[in-house]
Amino acid sequence: HRRKRIERRSAAHRVLDMGQFNESIKNDLTPLYRLLRSSGGELVLLRMPTTGEHWSMDNDSARKEFFWDQITELTDIPTIHFRDYPELMAFDCPDTSHLDATDAPEYARRI
Repeated sequence: HRRKRIERRSAAHRVLDMGQFNESIKNDLTPLYRLLRSSGGELVLLRMPTTGEHWSMDNDSARKEFFWDQITELTDIPTIHFRDYPELMAFDCPDTSHLDATDAPEYARRI
């Protein structure tokens, strides 16, 4: 059922506009990050794994290199994307969007 829902969502999923994304990051995320940092907080954005058709849908609508990879450049917020680290890519997502519970401790250790 989940895979069918993902397929339906993928068919209706619109492609993100880079201009809107960049403006939103600069105007919405950056001020929040600065506020957090000014009060002593730290932030790292983490992109958890997806696999199969879920990854295909995500990458079709918001290509990693055009969107995710721009976040640090636009905001100075450090990021970790599972596709940038072979040790994080090695995990399967049985439902295409969530790690198996038995893999979570090892994934966290690798992070």
